[in-house]
Amino acid sequence: MEMSTGIASVASSAQPQPVQEQRAPENLQAEVPSIIAPGPWIAFGTLPFGFAFDSMYRFGALAQVPAWCRNSAAVALFLLGGWYVFRANVILRRAETPFQPWRPTRAIAAQDIYARTRNPMYQGFLLLVLGIAVLFRSDWTVLLLMPATMLIHYGVVLREESYLERRFGESYRSYMAAVPRYGWPFRLFGA
Repeated sequence: MEMSTGIASVASSAQPQPVQEQRAPENLQAEVPSIIAPGPWIAFGTLPFGFAFDSMYRFGALAQVPAWCRNSAAVALFLLGGWYVFRANVILRRAETPFQPWRPTRAIAAQDIYARTRNPMYQGFLLLVLGIAVLFRSDWTVLLLMPATMLIHYGVVLREESYLERRFGESYRSYMAAVPRYGWPFRLFGA
């Protein structure tokens, strides 16, 4: 359908949306969440900083852990984090919605792992980075994961939730009420 401006309108969700006469630039931003950076960039961004700080000053706390224990923990973290990310991607593909935060969400993925936690990808990426830190005995990376986790929570997760609530309304609010933000049975950070 052509509008008076001559621009074709394409619905970005599975349900038909009303055609708008003209979109202001701020409305274009409302099509995607206003996150500060993609969560994986924040999580994996801790690695170069952690390794750099380790080269300047190493605590040596992780080096005190026996290698077999440290390596076992790293493998467990890799497997769990990889499983979270893999399952989340499978479910998002089945729901035919993109996992990239710079593309509009088409549907609420509420099955499988998303029925237990609303943010499995972010949890998975953080577990993968923690596994790398443990494997390479990077004390600074472990320490930097704490502010990175807070940055993901406040700069990504909460902003995505606000966007999804605006986009899907009551259906997303029902999903939020039924599924914990991070899969924990207790309330933390207002989950």
